[in-house]
Amino acid sequence: MRRCIAACLAIIALACVTRSAIAQSANIVPGVRVRVATMLHSNWIDGTILERTADSLVLVTQPGAQARLAWMSIKSLDVYRGHSVVAGAKRGFLWGAVTAIPLMLTISSRDSTVHPNAIASVAAGAAVMSLFGIFGAVIGAPVGRDTWESAALQPVLQPVVQHAGGRTGIGVRLLTF
Repeated sequence: MRRCIAACLAIIALACVTRSAIAQSANIVPGVRVRVATMLHSNWIDGTILERTADSLVLVTQPGAQARLAWMSIKSLDVYRGHSVVAGAKRGFLWGAVTAIPLMLTISSRDSTVHPNAIASVAAGAAVMSLFGIFGAVIGAPVGRDTWESAALQPVLQPVVQHAGGRTGIGVRLLTF
């Protein structure tokens, strides 16, 4: 009986302690652009932090709407680190090189007598992929790419859990990143 009472008191004490998911992150302040993945939304929510409270984060999204997100519902949070020309060029190079593959396969299936030597065929294919890759990099560099840094989420203690059918229980959910 004493063990049962001690266990119940431990659970009650545990339920009284709550911590925010990102209470200790210094770079999560109003005015910072972030993208957030929650348990309710499958897509990223991209916005600027308007307000940060102990239990929620208020974002202003692109159309000007406000979204209040509970810290406990946040699966991951990324902080915007700027627009990168190099990342855009890398992505453009990969797209250009991959685009060349169907072209090379089409040409090689039409006429196998163009390069009877296998080494010459491989060299020609690599040259075509490189040219398309360079062309893609030239296009991708001015377009650029946004870069994001993942914010470290602290464990969240969720003392009260709402179950389906209106039932309530006590539980713990830990976010590990």
